Amino acid sequence: MEKGKFITIEGTDGAGKSTFVPEMKAMLEAQGYEVILTREPGGTPFAEELREIILNKPMDSMTALLLAFASRNEHIENVIKPALEAGKYVISDRFTDSTYAYQVAGQGVPKEYVEVLEHMVQKQLKPDMTLIFTVPVEISRQRLSKTGKEPDNFESQNNDFFQRVLDGYLSIAKNEPERCKLVDSSKSLEDTKEQVVNIMDKFLGSENKRVKKNKP
Repeated sequence: MEKGKFITIEGTDGAGKSTFVPEMKAMLEAQGYEVILTREPGGTPFAEELREIILNKPMDSMTALLLAFASRNEHIENVIKPALEAGKYVISDRFTDSTYAYQVAGQGVPKEYVEVLEHMVQKQLKPDMTLIFTVPVEISRQRLSKTGKEPDNFESQNNDFFQRVLDGYLSIAKNEPERCKLVDSSKSLEDTKEQVVNIMDKFLGSENKRVKKNKP
């Protein structure tokens, strides 16, 4: 059985990334793929409990880091790996790039700590493609303020924090251009959707070529 593909969606809070997940799912399903939608922190009942703690309880940044990888381990072992091995496509709203952006770039957690945990928990698992939604900090903050929801531990940080997070994401994209595709979500919904569709078209086109090449 052909192994499935792992796609992750990243970006600062308020970048609008979650709006386009259904569009991506529909495109994959139109190609005949079975698609699993999931998120981080979370993805399993236990990991969802950890999500509430990570996002809403006051704690040291190292405690949050360890809890994030505990949640991620549950997510990988119980959702992501089984789905990929069954030939399904997995779309996750956030994954380890969020840890590097929010906790390394944003909070100053040592990068080498995350690298060790990433190796322990993920081993060889990496996303096949990552869409990073980018938007200027002032716009993302305006969007967040309009939601009316109580901000969580990360959403309540100041603009300097969010700028560091955005810079962290841009650095990731620069270092891994084959995997990471930037989406400028400061534009209209129609324009942002067009960017997403173009990226997905290219990804599916390259995947279809690869499958045909590997067939006997």
